[in-house]
Amino acid sequence: MRYLYGDSVPFPPQYDMLAALRVFVEQAAIAARADAEGRVASEAAQSEEVTRMRATESLESAHAAVTYAITAATTGGHPLIADYARRVTEFAAAIVGAAHQDAANEAHRARETAKQKVDHAKVLSRQCLETILIALRLPVSESRTLMDLEDGKNEFQTALVHQEGISASFALSVDALEEWQKPRRILDFAQGITLPVGVKRSLFKRTVSYEPITLDDFYIGGFDLDDDAAELRLRRKPDQKDSLVFKLRHTDAGLVAEVEHPGESGAESLDPVLDPSATVELERFVTQLRSACGRVVSHKSRLLDVALHGRGVFEEGLVRELLSVMVKIVSPTVAQISRRSGSPVELTLKTEDDDGRRQEVYVKKSELYAKLDPVPDSLFDPLRSALEARPETPPPPSVR
Repeated sequence: MRYLYGDSVPFPPQYDMLAALRVFVEQAAIAARADAEGRVASEAAQSEEVTRMRATESLESAHAAVTYAITAATTGGHPLIADYARRVTEFAAAIVGAAHQDAANEAHRARETAKQKVDHAKVLSRQCLETILIALRLPVSESRTLMDLEDGKNEFQTALVHQEGISASFALSVDALEEWQKPRRILDFAQGITLPVGVKRSLFKRTVSYEPITLDDFYIGGFDLDDDAAELRLRRKPDQKDSLVFKLRHTDAGLVAEVEHPGESGAESLDPVLDPSATVELERFVTQLRSACGRVVSHKSRLLDVALHGRGVFEEGLVRELLSVMVKIVSPTVAQISRRSGSPVELTLKTEDDDGRRQEVYVKKSELYAKLDPVPDSLFDPLRSALEARPETPPPPSVR
């Protein structure tokens, strides 16, 4: 299945972006409103607390003035007058103390109410962003895929770096990928992977050395694959511990591969660096493995974390900032779709199968505007402008 613009030119992102755009607009609008409501609640609670504090400070000043006046007016008088002054000042002090306590109680209630609203906004915003980041395929500049074999199941995660400082990590699901629902062997990806990494023990010299072994029947206990390096863990049986750990990385001197033997006594005395031919053989397998993982990465199941320029979005309250960046990234593509669509009131893409049959997919602009209208501020202005991009009019035919 291939995706085309409405004018039948290939669409580079190669997925149904219009369906993702529906999700993005709807969920981003909800997240923006929730985030704004949380901010307003927090700021209102702080403002009310400042107002109460100033009121109690004014009351204290008035009380001090009244106490001074009573004391000055009754000093040296009859004992009855002194007793009167004492009772009045004690009563006034009790009023001030009660006012202080009432202000503290009100401030606590306001903070708790605001906290509940902020926490609700965070939960809702996180749900919205998770839905968006799973549906929307932002351009990827760096990627990392991790797998661990736990209790006979392959547990996957991925970490992606996108444009404009966005980085996100996800748990991946293999529910729709039958081949990854069971432990995998080297043989599932490549045959005849033979490396000099077996530990051979001398019966007489009590020394260890390397010997070639074929890894085809070893199981993959886990891996960590990024753009420039790889770590691969192998075990003889799915329920055993890892017995071989390979590390492959690019350096200024070229590709370097090392091997470790966890729990193998005496192996630490061996040189961990593999020779060039073994390194090439290991890279051949890792290349196959990277290719096989490509399908898994598209099955995101849960957002683990998201950051903007290294700062946690949820920890530092950067939901609005993240939405603004995503709008900036998405808007040029939306504008291009709008220009290449046949109708000024729709965004249109086409699908084409292997037999050349084409079908049109579209979304009405009015549907998207309706979701954006409840968010009146400037956050979505670039997207609104992109939706207003007019279809390109072909030049008139030349007259000879």
